[in-house]
Amino acid sequence: MKVHAAVVIALVSGAGCERPLPVEPLPAMQPGQPERRLVSPRDALVVARERMSWSVTWRGLPVGAIQWASGSGDRVVAIESEFHTSGVAANMVRIEHRLATRVDAVSGGPIDGVDTIVDGGAAHTTRISFSHERWRGAHTLHSAVAAVRGWASDATASGYLFVVHQGLRYRLDVARPEVDMVDGASALRIEAELARVDGRGEPVAITLWLSGKPWQIPMRLEVEQDGNTATAELIERTVDR
Repeated sequence: MKVHAAVVIALVSGAGCERPLPVEPLPAMQPGQPERRLVSPRDALVVARERMSWSVTWRGLPVGAIQWASGSGDRVVAIESEFHTSGVAANMVRIEHRLATRVDAVSGGPIDGVDTIVDGGAAHTTRISFSHERWRGAHTLHSAVAAVRGWASDATASGYLFVVHQGLRYRLDVARPEVDMVDGASALRIEAELARVDGRGEPVAITLWLSGKPWQIPMRLEVEQDGNTATAELIERTVDR
């Protein structure tokens, strides 16, 4: 399975991975536990005029960077992100992932999105309108990150949501957040699993750390393959006033 993702939120790119990522499944539901609930976009944390940058490492070596920027608007917020390989990694494989999403600032749901991957010079662009019945109720990676940021607390039950990436529909299961520490600061750690709805390919295991309220900032994201770890670390965040 070739995984192309820019973390978000939820976003790290595993582009170029030729083998499926091994996954530790989320804990099975026990008798008497409530079923996982759909994460509602009404709880989404959409931050206008927010800029974030993450450095991306693979096997401990720097391989690229992710940039995230959101616009402003009373009704609609435009979010754009880009991942690109850099340094030695760019000499071996040139990967770019660009995503643009318009999000309803009131409902938290996505309106439409443009998802482009450039792999070795070949570009593939997918345009999605979430008014179409096929995609209704799903998210781009941007609006999924916003939904998880708003949903997460140490009192939140496990949940799930659907994500569209490159014209394919995925289910993202998120376990109940656990209190943890990142660089000496309190954070929420969220174990998640991303799998294609059609059952093809292997699920992807993800761990996301968010800072505390009120902003629930994505501080770190990790993906593992064969004991090697791809990590996105937040290096800068600003909010224009």
